[in-house]
Amino acid sequence: MLTTEACSKGYSHILIMGDYNFPEINWDSWNSPGDSRESNKYKFLENLQENFLFQHVTRPTRWRGTNTPHTLDLILTNEEQMISNLEYQSPLGKSDHCTMKFDFNCYTNIKKKAKENPKAIWSYIKSKTKTKEGIGDLHIDPEDTKTDKTEDNSTKPKILVDYFSSVFTNEPDGEVPTPNQVPVINEILKQKIKEEVVLKHLSALKIDKSPGMDKIHPRLLKEIAESIAKPLCIIFNQSLENKTVPNDWKNAMISAIFQKGNKSLAKNYRPVSLTSVVCKIMDMMEKIFHEFIIEHMKTNNLFSKKQYGFFIAGRSTGLHLLEVIDKWTEALDQGFDVDCIYTDFMKAFDKPLYDFKMTNSAAKTLLKNYIRHVGSHNKIVEEAEMWKEHHRTKEFEKDKNIPFFRIKE
Repeated sequence: MLTTEACSKGYSHILIMGDYNFPEINWDSWNSPGDSRESNKYKFLENLQENFLFQHVTRPTRWRGTNTPHTLDLILTNEEQMISNLEYQSPLGKSDHCTMKFDFNCYTNIKKKAKENPKAIWSYIKSKTKTKEGIGDLHIDPEDTKTDKTEDNSTKPKILVDYFSSVFTNEPDGEVPTPNQVPVINEILKQKIKEEVVLKHLSALKIDKSPGMDKIHPRLLKEIAESIAKPLCIIFNQSLENKTVPNDWKNAMISAIFQKGNKSLAKNYRPVSLTSVVCKIMDMMEKIFHEFIIEHMKTNNLFSKKQYGFFIAGRSTGLHLLEVIDKWTEALDQGFDVDCIYTDFMKAFDKPLYDFKMTNSAAKTLLKNYIRHVGSHNKIVEEAEMWKEHHRTKEFEKDKNIPFFRIKE
């Protein structure tokens, strides 16, 4: 249908109006009594629901003489708050259809927040002025500009995925070194995800986000949040207990995003994955366990006095910088030289080790399960099937040939 084609264009604001001539449809309940699944009315309602469109007309728009008034003229949008102040006015000339007047709210959030958050305006301008390009020709060697280039769309993903996989740490064979044991006074309690927490995250889902490989849209999850909160809670806790993630959650749409440098070298791209929305809800739970683990470490004085950053409240990197500058100033005042060495971890988020040993029984209850659980989800991609120039558009939702990557088990 034309509505499907319009929604597949990727526009942020969609407004469709017209005389659809479906008088039997009850828009209060969104059904047409007595019609089979093959009727045009049923297919029309199903199409609107598949494209997550809202219908705003609630009163009859056509009447003549003693005929029963019907709602024939419809206003469809992709956001519920896009239409306001809808008025039903007298027909024009000899028409038996009323005229409708309404306000079309376009980017109202940006307008309201422009003064308090100017970044919203510039982000919107950037999104409209920045040209989105596909992946150009790539060198066969991801780090050597002297090698030949390829323009083959089936070879490009192979080059990218080989490079993305190469930066991941291959864990060595043999025994993992055992760290010195630290005495722990207060044992960490076994924690479980609660149903009300799952419901809270489901209700807070952003409905304008895209679904993952499983095609489960966040709007659907938000609408049925109360019904699925309990079963999801059971799945999440079982996943944590078994230190595994369901296989369907490991499939992801991968986009290679250019960072900087030469666009023809694979090393200058980073992978960004579009995973299952349900899996993202599980990721949100990390904050809960993060708080438990941090509290456990603080209670047992497991943090070093040299630790700064987000782990410990009141010990920010800004405070660290002030202390360092104070020591440098003191050293210079006393006639000493100051030499600084700055280090950074290259591709740090792609290189963590997930296989380890823990001898402290207090941490085994939660920490080990949690880290291994996260590790089973976050391991880097293994293979790609195909690549399309339009892979970063919403066309992948309709195109079966679009590439997808599988996460390593």
